[in-house]
Amino acid sequence: MSWVVNFYQGSLLYPTGWLEIEERVVVGFADEDKNAARVKIQQLGALIAAEWAKHNDIRLIDTRILALWGSVLQLATDSTQRSAGIELIGLDANGLLSRSLAKSAVTEARYASLLGIDLFDGF
Repeated sequence: MSWVVNFYQGSLLYPTGWLEIEERVVVGFADEDKNAARVKIQQLGALIAAEWAKHNDIRLIDTRILALWGSVLQLATDSTQRSAGIELIGLDANGLLSRSLAKSAVTEARYASLLGIDLFDGF
């Protein structure tokens, strides 16, 4: 249970929890689109939390991937990028869970290329 709380509220190691990310993501949407974006990001969070909270030996979504996805959503500059990020993360999460996507395919370069986000500014 504490893993789920850490996911949503953050922890010492990752102080920005999913709830804070959700709020940051919906800010850039027009009022008429905010509710739909909020529902999508909440559903995505529930999907990710259910897998990430499993024991390290069996989970298909690990902390590296979770941190990458959090960065993607927070660094997206507008609602178009954020919406595309939500969709791509959803596709990748489902791909990981169905085992049709390897963990090694979930990389910064992939998201930078597909979304046009400069994730770590060449870091």
